[in-house]
Amino acid sequence: MIKLGLISSISILLFGFVGNHNQPKTYFIHPTPFKSNEINTLVPEDLWAKANILNDFSSPWNDSHPQKTAFRALYNEQFLFLKYDIEDQNLLVYNHSDLNRAIGQSDRVEIFFRKNEELTPYYGLEIAPNGQIMDYKASLYRKIDQDWNWPREHLYTHGTITDNGYIMEVVIRLSFLDDLGLLREDVLEAGIYRGDCILLPDSHQLQSQIKWITWVDPETDKPDFHIPESFGQLVFTPPN
Repeated sequence: MIKLGLISSISILLFGFVGNHNQPKTYFIHPTPFKSNEINTLVPEDLWAKANILNDFSSPWNDSHPQKTAFRALYNEQFLFLKYDIEDQNLLVYNHSDLNRAIGQSDRVEIFFRKNEELTPYYGLEIAPNGQIMDYKASLYRKIDQDWNWPREHLYTHGTITDNGYIMEVVIRLSFLDDLGLLREDVLEAGIYRGDCILLPDSHQLQSQIKWITWVDPETDKPDFHIPESFGQLVFTPPN
């Protein structure tokens, strides 16, 4: 595992993340004692208290304050566990025979993983509140291969609708991240995003109105997550 310096260690204890203009935003992932052999086994709720809570999300392209988004992550020897807690007072899911179009027009959470700063390649997971997945492999700029799919034996999603929005839990097999060349020196380079659907398509409007929410502000005039500037770092901390 990585060797943490004094500043990083203090940041982990106090905030669980660091970031400034001279370095990428960083979120620290703690290990969990939870043991699991099956991909579809979720971390018990009480153990999520050990995870850092990331709520540093913004919608730089909108004047209005976005609804709350919280992200947490843990890991054990086999799996990376992700959890999104989403506040959404107007949950919208688009029904369409084309799954990718349905997800692409709906409320959803997203995470991108990149192999390098050149985005050659990067991998996208976009997940609707019901757990349905739009996944793809891509390269800069927006050269998306939607025929590529994340093998389901290495990925599991579970969505729960709540009174105030939804919870999305994601389980990813660490060995597959390693096989893709994404896990390097205990660091994953990732972008964490959310699409907050405001209005679904209809006969007069072919595209949903979506408020885009991001962890890292890419500092673009228009929403765009498919660029190097939208990524931060997820750092695996060593066991105690």
